[in-house]
Amino acid sequence: MARTTTLGTLRTRARERSDMENSEFVSDAEFNRYISASHAELYELLVKANPDFYQKSQTLTGTGSVKTFACAADYYGTLSVDYIEDSTGGYYRPLLRIDQSNRNLYGATGGPSRGYRFIYNTTTPTTPMLELIPTPGNGETYRHMYTVAPSDLTADADIVDGVAGWEEYIVIDAAMKALDKEESTTAANALRKEKAEIRQRIEDMVENRTIGSVGRIGSVGSSIDYDPAYSNRLRRWRY
Repeated sequence: MARTTTLGTLRTRARERSDMENSEFVSDAEFNRYISASHAELYELLVKANPDFYQKSQTLTGTGSVKTFACAADYYGTLSVDYIEDSTGGYYRPLLRIDQSNRNLYGATGGPSRGYRFIYNTTTPTTPMLELIPTPGNGETYRHMYTVAPSDLTADADIVDGVAGWEEYIVIDAAMKALDKEESTTAANALRKEKAEIRQRIEDMVENRTIGSVGRIGSVGSSIDYDPAYSNRLRRWRY
């Protein structure tokens, strides 16, 4: 990504937009909290536009008895879960997302797993738990593809990726929050209108990207498509 800035710079710009360069009515610490919250809001919009760019992978290894796995610390949302049938050959079998009513569809044991679902983490409620169904066998490996959560901005040097100038969304939103606290209604409403315009531009970008991806076919002409051994393996899995 080509356009980055820092928390310190964003705070300076937000103070300028709210005409609070020389005012301590809103402290730097409070501005930082506004900016961090605004960044999370922008991040969600950008993830919708291009979730693949913000993805990471987590490897899950079966023991034969464990079926639940804690999601990574930077987890935001799941894109896919795959059984790694042959990592050397690049054979990955996607698991199905299973709802509560179908939790017993494939039995309790006898991996490889065919589906997954999320359950409540009684030990650490803030960390989502991924349950593989049925329980994966010993030594089996799975790939959990997920989007990364936005970082909490606390230090002036913390980096923010504005992608294509979208960091102005953060500046405007933080300045708007500061003006709301000051009860400067007219100025805050003017920024509220600007924020709505930028948000619409971002949402238009999301819509355009979605339209452009309709009907796309992956892996055309790849070795996977024409590998008889792989095709035979696929026939074994009946959902």
